[in-house]
Amino acid sequence: LVSGQTITITASGSGISAATTTFTLVVTAAPSINVTATSAVSLDPGGSSQTVTVTVTRTNFTGSVALSASGLPSGVTIAGKTDPGTNNSGFVTFTAAAVAAAVSNQPVIITASGSGVTSQTSTVLVTVNPKPSISIGATPAITLAPGGASQVATLSVTRTNFTGSVILSVSALPNGVTTSQTDPGAGNSGSVTLTAAAGAALVSGQTITITASGSGISA
Repeated sequence: LVSGQTITITASGSGISAATTTFTLVVTAAPSINVTATSAVSLDPGGSSQTVTVTVTRTNFTGSVALSASGLPSGVTIAGKTDPGTNNSGFVTFTAAAVAAAVSNQPVIITASGSGVTSQTSTVLVTVNPKPSISIGATPAITLAPGGASQVATLSVTRTNFTGSVILSVSALPNGVTTSQTDPGAGNSGSVTLTAAAGAALVSGQTITITASGSGISA
């Protein structure tokens, strides 16, 4: 690359004096672009969106620049984008559907392209968090005597991306068996107290179902 270099041109012929002229030569860099994007996004399934900023650096290029994305995780879409056009920045918005698969740092390629210049890329690492869920574990077996003392089944709650309140419900109780309960709420444990009345039917190995539920989830 040169700037302002003088070039001399000489014309000569037999028996005549040579004549010269000069001009100034400038050699500039070829038109090009470079692109950088926000390095990472983290999305929750079910409509969570996040926008990344894409910055374009130009060299001797004033034309329009457009953006595209490839390598999206399953269930993740581009909810919208703003091309840089003749400006130096644009935006790409990622959205994770409810069915989006959980991934960690999956590379998504953002490509910037313009007429007459080589397309350039930048990588955005996309994480889709696991869907909110809970699981519970309970005391495996309870033995009651009709008209006798109550027994407590302790429950533990394991949470994945869920911090809401959890409540309990009990079903399939034998005749004459009643319950009272302490819900986990925002905590990770609760209990169900079972009592057999004096006239409770005798059963052996009957399965009682305890269900833990929260807003939008159940276990």
